[in-house]
Amino acid sequence: MTNERLTGILFSVALLLFILLYVLSPQPKYSKPLVIDIPDIAQPVFDTSLIPEPVKDIDSSFEALEIPQGIGEKAAAIKMDDFKMYLYRIGIFTSFDKASELLIKINDNGYMGEVKALENDKNKHAVYVIFFTEEEIKNNKSKINKIAGIETGVITPWMP
Repeated sequence: MTNERLTGILFSVALLLFILLYVLSPQPKYSKPLVIDIPDIAQPVFDTSLIPEPVKDIDSSFEALEIPQGIGEKAAAIKMDDFKMYLYRIGIFTSFDKASELLIKINDNGYMGEVKALENDKNKHAVYVIFFTEEEIKNNKSKINKIAGIETGVITPWMP
């Protein structure tokens, strides 16, 4: 093909596309505006006959609080040693999911626990049960060992 034929074909195609897309397309001045008729919706009515008793007003009166003298000094005297709690480690896992499954079993049986990554190896996760005293751990040790499926655990002090 020669350049003249190719130019003529391209010009003809361009003219045909112009006629199809612009001239024959619907013009906004000839189209009807879109009108949507939205029906009115009846407002819901609350049937108060279903309430057995009339609603009473809420009592918004409050009693004055008695704040003891020197409470700020007592609060300032609190140290980290006053929060001595203990952890009972019941397992170390390489998978966080396995550690979480054991924690869920512990929580389902009424004990509070947590999963922590080990400080020296972040890929291993330890499961701990939290107690306030060592006596509580000794009293509940057999139950927790049975839930976790272990024979022994490790008692450590809690470090927040």
